Amino acid sequence: MLLVLGRDEEARVVLERAMALEPTSSGYSNLGALEFKAGNFQRAAQVFERAIELGKRDYRVWSNLGAAYRSLPGEEARAREAFTQALELLRVEEEVDPRDFSVQAAIAECEAELGELVSARERIERVLGRGTTDPEILFTAVKIYEKSGMRREALNWLRAAFDAGLPVHYAAIRYRTMPPDPPAADVVTWHRDVSFVGHFFNLAK
Repeated sequence: MLLVLGRDEEARVVLERAMALEPTSSGYSNLGALEFKAGNFQRAAQVFERAIELGKRDYRVWSNLGAAYRSLPGEEARAREAFTQALELLRVEEEVDPRDFSVQAAIAECEAELGELVSARERIERVLGRGTTDPEILFTAVKIYEKSGMRREALNWLRAAFDAGLPVHYAAIRYRTMPPDPPAADVVTWHRDVSFVGHFFNLAK
């Protein structure tokens, strides 16, 4: 619950105490998410690896591990391996219930991470076309469109995700611009009394 509310430091204290007493795969998975959110990608990867060692055969953990390695220089092969493993686990989930929107969105995200952008967009568009209002699925569409270089579509779905109740901290982890844009440190400022959402859309215009 603390993670969902964005109360990261409180969540970290609780998780570290719990892991000291009784290490669990789920606990390490949540702790890895905190490390990733804080930008500690090397530590996040180590923690996600620990979660997997403890038996977490969950596509989410493998996908998170892939994201951590993707954020580290020189770890592209490990990132691809993790995303591939996540996709294999997702295929099993898809066989159980091919109409599960969350599974379909997760497959699309893994496909995008593996460079299969056309397939990823087609899949997420099928999910969106069925009228889902799940903010996390809508945010997955944002990431896929942004990775595809389709910023207008990404921003449209980002607004829809916020309208559907996406917590602001989901999109407030860190700023990173995409080529050929200048580095984020050269272009990002926030100096007026404006909400994060307002600032984000002004920046993206």
